[in-house]
Amino acid sequence: MIDRGTRCPVQREGELWAHPEGGKPGRLPPPVRSLKGRGADLMLSTLAPSTAAVCASSGNVGHAVAYAGRARGMPVHVFVPKPVDSARRARMKAFGAGMVTAGPDGA
Repeated sequence: MIDRGTRCPVQREGELWAHPEGGKPGRLPPPVRSLKGRGADLMLSTLAPSTAAVCASSGNVGHAVAYAGRARGMPVHVFVPKPVDSARRARMKAFGAGMVTAGPDGA
């Protein structure tokens, strides 16, 4: 749903309206840095609180699931491909995910 109260700073031929992603109750704030955070939070909301969440990711999905899991008190395990850089791994760990190094493609 578009929030008609917030204008996007970029305007072309008329008005362009934006839907802000952070700072609203019940939504993940910007630390996730992608729209995947909303989907991850919705997915985890359907699980029992003690359920472990597992995903395979080299970045955004892992960040989102780890962040949503931490917010809900759920353990999260992310399978990451070997080539994933240390900054992405560190971010997932900072959000509380357990890391499992998988093959070159995450399998």
